[in-house]
Amino acid sequence: MEATLENTKRIASDLVRHLSPVSVVLFGSVAKANVGNDVDLLIVTEDEPDNETRSLVSRSLKPYYENYSIDYLLASAQRVKELLRGGEPFLRVIQREGKTLYMKDFVEKWIQDAKEDYGSAVALLRLGYYKTACFHAHQSVEKHIKAQLLKEGWDLEKIHSIRRLINYARQYGISFDIKDEDISFLDSIYTGRYPASSGLLPYGDPTEEDAKRAVKIASSVTGYGNIA
Repeated sequence: MEATLENTKRIASDLVRHLSPVSVVLFGSVAKANVGNDVDLLIVTEDEPDNETRSLVSRSLKPYYENYSIDYLLASAQRVKELLRGGEPFLRVIQREGKTLYMKDFVEKWIQDAKEDYGSAVALLRLGYYKTACFHAHQSVEKHIKAQLLKEGWDLEKIHSIRRLINYARQYGISFDIKDEDISFLDSIYTGRYPASSGLLPYGDPTEEDAKRAVKIASSVTGYGNIA
């Protein structure tokens, strides 16, 4: 039987119920095309997997082996962190191309990241680092919107366009306090984030006013605070 993204979500749900992992990440053909012949999973646990943990994984997956070809990697969060820091190439591919089917405290982590980006934007603005202040303001808005979408059951996508995320939010009945021209402004920040783009914004490097505007927009959308 051909595996689909929906099938793999059910498999992940059973793993979560039996195992309480830190995360379950889908990679390979189904992650890329939402359909494929094999189900490839990275299962991350709090502690180093022992025989009991491996047995729980096997029992959780057993009902699905008849219909699907399932391969999995099982590792502790600490081990995954060490390998990623060491530049392990296969895990880098999973990190880049995989889809998170489950993560413990997922929404809370997105909200925390959004708050940290907002705080960074405010601090960088005060220090006069306007380019990076703009970037972190964009990141704060992006992550905040994604957190609200995830609460509603949205499947996380690698999207950085605020306009696209706002459109998704409307489909879920979620609204944000942001003007159309401010959406365009924030998206110009992301698309021009590298030096090769001749400055962060269409008209060159961002000014203090640009950075203040970006932080003000982020404050309005997220509700995390105001410019002091």
